[in-house]
Amino acid sequence: MSKKSIYEHYKTKILNNDNYTDEKKKQYLEQIKILETKNSEIILNTYHFSNLVGIKWKTLKKIIDDTDKFYYNFQISKKTGGKRTINVPNRSLEICQKYIKEKILDNVVLHSSAHGFANNKSIITNAKEHINNEMILNIDLKDFFPSISRKKVFYVFNKICGYDNSLSHCLTNLVMYKNGLPQGACTSPIISNIVTFKLDLRLKKLSDKLGINYSRYADDITFSGDKNTINSKFLFFVKSIINECGYQINDKKTRFESKYGRQEVTGLIVNNGKVSIPKRYLQNLRKDLYYIKKYGIEEHKKRNNIYNAFYQEHIKGQIMFVYSVDKNKGIKLLKEYNLIFENNN
Repeated sequence: MSKKSIYEHYKTKILNNDNYTDEKKKQYLEQIKILETKNSEIILNTYHFSNLVGIKWKTLKKIIDDTDKFYYNFQISKKTGGKRTINVPNRSLEICQKYIKEKILDNVVLHSSAHGFANNKSIITNAKEHINNEMILNIDLKDFFPSISRKKVFYVFNKICGYDNSLSHCLTNLVMYKNGLPQGACTSPIISNIVTFKLDLRLKKLSDKLGINYSRYADDITFSGDKNTINSKFLFFVKSIINECGYQINDKKTRFESKYGRQEVTGLIVNNGKVSIPKRYLQNLRKDLYYIKKYGIEEHKKRNNIYNAFYQEHIKGQIMFVYSVDKNKGIKLLKEYNLIFENNN
């Protein structure tokens, strides 16, 4: 059934429902008209939502009333040091969030400059935007997910998607954790892209005016172009726009990179007219494969205090990442990987 047919089906169903008063019919028909103009999924109220996702109304109400209780939290180590807290929703909340993502949020149009968590985009497409430029400026947004406010998320459901105030509040509760976006919910990445549309719009407009390139991958913002344009004065203007949009820069991670040194964008090198894997990444991966071959994977994990139960899959994932950037290097590493684990099995 087409989207248009679905809207018409609901309109007919409401008009023929004798349990609704004329006033209620009028209210629902007006809601559907708004949702139709927004191309949004038809959800009339939270009770209707509970039926759509297959969660009992009483269970859904408990989750909405105190969503924070329905997360399991654990910590992982950051590459730069310190710990990152991951918030994993329980099964019922996860079902709600999956529905919200697939049926509502995935229909929202993102800014073309967003390369993270977007269809047909990746860190590779993000890096390609900045090949062959005199100067690159890398900026990191501080506490990105936690800094995205309830007000911004409510705006997504209410104004962008067209749901009424009551339902928008409920949907907002279902995707938040302690007044920020949870690290670990499937809805957080796409919401972060939607609410950052205004920031992308303003930074892209500034970049186009100055004749430079702009892209964003999650909380990583990159500009590239002429060295006389991308300087401390430019950074001042960018910082002002970011602050006005409700975000902060992590000053420790702000980097200017000249073409005479190494230029890196979201972990990839963009010097010499192409995107390539950093040497240190390849060296570390080859070293891991060497010691896994020498000692076996369990002994290697023990020697290096590695507690990842899916470490073999992690290594395979790193190799496939190399393959996606440099096919020849990826094939060599994959052959080595297969030899090692075929012999161990």
